[in-house]
Amino acid sequence: MLKFLKRRLCNEYKANAINQIRSYVNLEDYLPTHERQIERLINDCLNFINNAADFANVDSAVLTYTGLIDEIPTFAEILSESKEEAKT
Repeated sequence: MLKFLKRRLCNEYKANAINQIRSYVNLEDYLPTHERQIERLINDCLNFINNAADFANVDSAVLTYTGLIDEIPTFAEILSESKEEAKT
């Protein structure tokens, strides 16, 4: 019974993490090349979450992949940088 509950909680935790990573960004905010890069990162993260053995591994995947996604500039950030560079 305890094993069943633990597995059920872990599956619910994974489902929440999957929803979190899927809704983390709006791909329309990115250039097409960056969209594909983010889609690959999201898919890799989903695979990692699905194969995670425990809560810590799920958390690690979400933190790692959201961090990698955060490093990719949005179109607005690129435009802002270009405007700043043009001023100098």
